[in-house]
Amino acid sequence: MIVRSSALNKDTLEISQAGKYESVTDVFGREVFEVAVDRVIASYDIEDEKNQVLVQPMLEEVTIMCLTAI
Repeated sequence: MIVRSSALNKDTLEISQAGKYESVTDVFGREVFEVAVDRVIASYDIEDEKNQVLVQPMLEEVTIMCLTAI
């Protein structure tokens, strides 16, 4: 799993703060999960009970192609 931040002030219409807060990768087991959640919460610079923690499966061997028009 990956444990990621989902803070309310992370992204707004004016700014993006991608990467500002902690993300913990390769989380396996209950104790490691609890430590990862604590690390993510501790990385928030504003204490707000509406901030959340996002838990997702850890993907491997993913290929991404990005096309842009000029």
